[in-house]
Amino acid sequence: MSSAQAAAEFILVPLSKLKSETVLSFDLYIQHGGMEPVLYRTRDMPFGDEVRVRLQESGVHELLVPESQAIAFEEYCGEVGTADEVLAVEATDPGIPRDETNLVDLLADASVPLEHRCDGLAGVSQAVIALAMEDLSLPGLSDRVRKVAEASARFLLAEPGAYSTLVSRFKLDFEMTAHLYNTSLYTTEFARALGMDDLEGVGRLGRAALVHDVGKGDIPGELLHKEGSLTDLEWAEVMSHPSRGATMLEEAGWHDPICLDVVANHHERCDGSGYPRGLTKEQLSVEARIVAIADTFDSLTTCFPHRPAMSGFQALWRMKRDMAGYFDEKLLDRFIQVMVDPTLHR
Repeated sequence: MSSAQAAAEFILVPLSKLKSETVLSFDLYIQHGGMEPVLYRTRDMPFGDEVRVRLQESGVHELLVPESQAIAFEEYCGEVGTADEVLAVEATDPGIPRDETNLVDLLADASVPLEHRCDGLAGVSQAVIALAMEDLSLPGLSDRVRKVAEASARFLLAEPGAYSTLVSRFKLDFEMTAHLYNTSLYTTEFARALGMDDLEGVGRLGRAALVHDVGKGDIPGELLHKEGSLTDLEWAEVMSHPSRGATMLEEAGWHDPICLDVVANHHERCDGSGYPRGLTKEQLSVEARIVAIADTFDSLTTCFPHRPAMSGFQALWRMKRDMAGYFDEKLLDRFIQVMVDPTLHR
C-alpha cells in the first residue's frame, strides 16, 4: 500500500481533538515519514496528558483514525470524558492485572529506564503464558495474549535498543513460560526483519509463538526433561503435543488459523522428517517455518538437566550444518543474519 492509499483510508486527527482523560472508542494510528500507518493505541485505551506530552516531545502532532471508525470518532468528539469514567471502564475487567492493563503505556514511556520496560514486558508475557498453559478457556484470554504480542511488536519497532536488551535478560535455565516468551520474541523480531510490517499480523504470529507448546501442559515434567533415551511410548507421548495443543485451542475457542497452524506444525521439517505428520516445505506455511526456527534456536541455547546451553553461534552453526534440510534454507540464512547483527535490518 502506498502512503497516498494509506492516507485515503484514514482521517487525520490533530492531537488537540483528543480530550485528556477520556477512553477512546476508536483506534489511533501513527505514521512516520512515508511509511504505512501502524497501530499506536487501541480503541479501549484511555488517552491522558502524559500520552499527549510524549507524542509532542517526539514531534508528533497528528494521529490517524481509520475511515471505517469515523462515526465512533464523531460521537467521541461530541462527548466529554472524565477520570471517573476511565476508572469505571478499567473496573469492568477486574481480573486483568494492572501491569497488563498498563503495558502499552509502560513500553512507550521513555522516562522509564529501558531495562525496567523490558522486565515489565517479560513479566506480563510470562504471566499470560502461564494462564494459557493452565486454562485456555478463560474468557478473553486469546485476545489478551494477542494484545501482549502486539505490544511486544510495537515496542521492538519503536525502540532500537529493545531487542538486544530483552535478549540479554533471558533466563538460561529451562522454564516453559520463559521458553515460550523467548520464542515469541525471536519470532516477532525475525518477522519484522523479513518486512512483515502489519502490526496485527505480527501480533497474531507472536501470539501463536507464545502458546506453541501449549500441548505440553499436561505432559509430566520428568518426562519432558528425562535424562537418557525415551522409550517408544514416552516418545510417542511427547510427539503428540503439537496435535494435542491444536485440539486444545479449538476446544477452548481459539480459532485463529495462524495460531492453530503454528501450534500443530512447529515440529514439522522441510525435508519431511518432522512430526506429527511428516509434512514437507511445500505443505508448511511461512509462519510455521518461522516459528520452527525460533523454537529450535531457543531450545539449543537453553540449559536442560541432560545438557548445557549452546552459545548463540554454536546453535546457529549446528542448525546450518547438522540440521540441513530441516528448515527453510532462505529463512534460516536470514535468521542467522538477524542473530549475528540485529542492526543490519533496522
